[in-house]
Order: sequence, then structure tokens, then C-alpha cells
Amino acid sequence: MIEKIKFVLKERGARGLLAAGVNFCLARLLGIRIVKDTSIAGHSTARKVFAKCSLSYSEDGYYFLEPMPTVDDLNAYYSSLYWDSRAGKSYGVNTRDIVHFEILKEFLSDILVEGKVFMNFGAGHGGISNLLWLEGMDIVNVEPSLLPQFYMERWTTVEDISKLESNSVDLIYGSHSLEHVQDIDEFKAEIKSIKAQRLCVLGSSEC
Repeated sequence: MIEKIKFVLKERGARGLLAAGVNFCLARLLGIRIVKDTSIAGHSTARKVFAKCSLSYSEDGYYFLEPMPTVDDLNAYYSSLYWDSRAGKSYGVNTRDIVHFEILKEFLSDILVEGKVFMNFGAGHGGISNLLWLEGMDIVNVEPSLLPQFYMERWTTVEDISKLESNSVDLIYGSHSLEHVQDIDEFKAEIKSIKAQRLCVLGSSEC
């Protein structure tokens, strides 16, 4: 319970923690909720887009929504709620970035060297991109939101992976990003066309 409280406090702040606490007490004591849910799941656009979807698992190891929302629905969701919201995230480097950096350094030290090209798929706040930039790597962020529009002298940012040329990167990295890919088969084809030395999707067996 203490760890859950810490998580809510970190993700939603003191106001979000208070709202969650009130909701918890009312639900336990009276079976009702009167404090509005401020999370993404409680947003009307999110409910409209995802209410009819269920989570399925593919034969080649990916979870996916079925039926998949249309491109227009997803664009409405991302543009109105997700892409340009900081959603409790901080700029710079967080603990997860450091952990992933250490994993990459341990297993891919031959690629993480000056002059090699590191592609961060779904760069978000750009955390690990900063760490690899400090290693002397050339950084390419693939990110449709406005979050990485800082330190522009450090890297190149494109909105879509299809903008990258074949043989243009040495390592493709992604963390908490594949859930935003609408067509996994198309994504895998695009990854193959880039022909990086290694593909590393943290949290999966692809690294």
C-alpha cells in the first residue's frame, strides 16, 4: 500500500493523491465515487476511443487492441490528450533512463561509442538520448509530440520512423513505445528497411 501511495504521489502529485484517497474511502465505505478521475483512463476522449476494444496477444509476442481504433480516432486521442501533455513527466533524465543506459552499456558496449547513430523510438522526454549524446553518439529521436523540442543542437527529431533512410542508424532503442504503434507488421517492415546493427526494445525479448 505504501508503494502504491508513493507511485500515485509521483505520477499525479499531492492533489491527485488526495483525489485517489477520497475515491478509495468512498468506494470502500459507501460504494460510490464523487471525485472526478483525472487520469488518462478517465478522460472522455479515451473512453470513446477505447471502450469497444479488448486486449489480445499475437503469435509473435505482441499485445494488441482488437478491434484496433481507426487512425482518425487515435489522432483525436493523441492530439487532444496524450502527445503534448507532460502527464507528470519531468524533462531530462529519470531513474528508468539510467537503468536502461547501464543495461545497454553492459551488453552493447561495442555499439555505444562516439560516432555511432542511436535511434530512440518514442523518445518522449528524451532522457536516454541525453545520456547517449554525452557518450558522443549521434542521436535521432522518433517522436510525434512536442516534448523533445529542446536541446535541438544535440539531436535530430523526426515525427515518423518512415522518414529515416536505410542503413542510417546503428542501434534502434524503444521503451514503452510499441503500444503506440497501430500496425505492428508495418512497423517491423520499416525497422528491417533501416537495417540497424541491433534492435533493443526494453521490456521485451527483442534486445
